[in-house]
Amino acid sequence: MPLYRQQAVPQRSGIDILRNTLANWMIKAGDLLQPLPNAMKIKLLTHPVMHCDETVVQILKEPDKPATRKSYMWVRSGGPTTQPSRLFHYAPNRSGAVVSELLKGY
Repeated sequence: MPLYRQQAVPQRSGIDILRNTLANWMIKAGDLLQPLPNAMKIKLLTHPVMHCDETVVQILKEPDKPATRKSYMWVRSGGPTTQPSRLFHYAPNRSGAVVSELLKGY
């Protein structure tokens, strides 16, 4: 949910939380949760089968790019069927360097 909508929820109860405060909370939460995708990546790289694919996404107001320019969301999935992992990665292009970095160590 976008931050402006998250900001509106407590406002209905008379509580004002600035949007930049919400953004800072999200950044801090992301830092605290970073070990989780790191562990998922290790699990993906040690499993014998992994699927990797990309899909086109349109990013509005991306610096130095018109809104009509293509960007890509990459997904890697694999791991045991009882505990599959899926990792998403944004890239501004679909060059071989992106794939090399995503599959490094596999």
